[in-house]
Amino acid sequence: MTKKVLFLLHGGTISQLEHQDENGHKYLIPAKDPDLFTAACAGILSRFSGDLEITTEFVTTKDSSNMVPSDWTHLALRIKKAQNEELYDGVVVTHGTDTLAYTAAALALALHGSNPNGSSLRIPVCITGSQKSIYAQATDAYHNLYYAFKTIAHACEEGIADVLVNFDKEVMLGARVIKISEMDYTAFASPNYPNIGQIKQQKLFISKSLVNTKDRFLPTSNDQVNFDDRILSIDLTPGLNPEVIEAVLETDLVKALIIRTYAAGNLPSERKNNLIPIVKLAQTKNIPVFLTSKVAAANASGAEYEPGMKALHAGAIPCFDQTEAVVSVKIAWLIGNNLCKSVADFNEAMRTNYVGELTTASQDEFEQFN
Repeated sequence: MTKKVLFLLHGGTISQLEHQDENGHKYLIPAKDPDLFTAACAGILSRFSGDLEITTEFVTTKDSSNMVPSDWTHLALRIKKAQNEELYDGVVVTHGTDTLAYTAAALALALHGSNPNGSSLRIPVCITGSQKSIYAQATDAYHNLYYAFKTIAHACEEGIADVLVNFDKEVMLGARVIKISEMDYTAFASPNYPNIGQIKQQKLFISKSLVNTKDRFLPTSNDQVNFDDRILSIDLTPGLNPEVIEAVLETDLVKALIIRTYAAGNLPSERKNNLIPIVKLAQTKNIPVFLTSKVAAANASGAEYEPGMKALHAGAIPCFDQTEAVVSVKIAWLIGNNLCKSVADFNEAMRTNYVGELTTASQDEFEQFN
């Protein structure tokens, strides 16, 4: 049976054109005419005629480094309409690689919703992009597009209802991906969760046990698609002056503070670089402080070393094995939809696995100290 698929063009390298300025410098720019990209994709789409009825729609040509939370909201609402009103069986989205992981996380949260026991998503969504423009020599765009549609066709048949990322023959859960390379075709990875599928010898294999399926569908009238932008994320570096963070917190512009720790969720706790007072100051302002990790494969529990335990006792919130991308997006989503009212609420939410973003087992070590 032919499946009805919506193909959303959402910018990125894959659709950009080479431009030469007056000084002779060559670089990629967003194409002004989306029809050029549509024409370039025609050969790929024709290979699915008979299996997929594909409707192509332009959303934006912007570079993904210019994506903002309102873009996530707009895209999520478009996909909700495709599912609930237009009755599409699946959606494919092209996206730039710089912020693809953030958009994937945002779509997962906005489309699934806040009930961890069910989901308001009943169709598969597959995001892809490329490291080289579709117009460049030796581009990976054609392969990635082809495999994205192959993935969506398979997911439709299998009743998969999740946000997926397909890149370089690997299929990953949207809430788990991170960008690992600016140059290699293997641009994305899922370090804390198994890849959910892989394409070998033109055959696609997906483990349904690792994804959400449409039998968990729970209809809801609530659109939780908003994302707040008043979040400060700081990279922990040796010698970071706490007064800099304090000055920002005193402005009352910040609704949440994310500290990207070295690995396991430890904070400096000695002498002039002691950040524990910052955590305590934030508590007085009802500003949650989250501990995540710069390391791709990490469990930022904060419970393994004394500096981490001091941070936890001061009120910092561990993010365990959730990626930096999903942590920032999840917090923006929680605030944007008024899902948390207090620091205690945020603490509970960051230990809740809404869309597959968190390995529950990674909390075990933390729980024994909490």
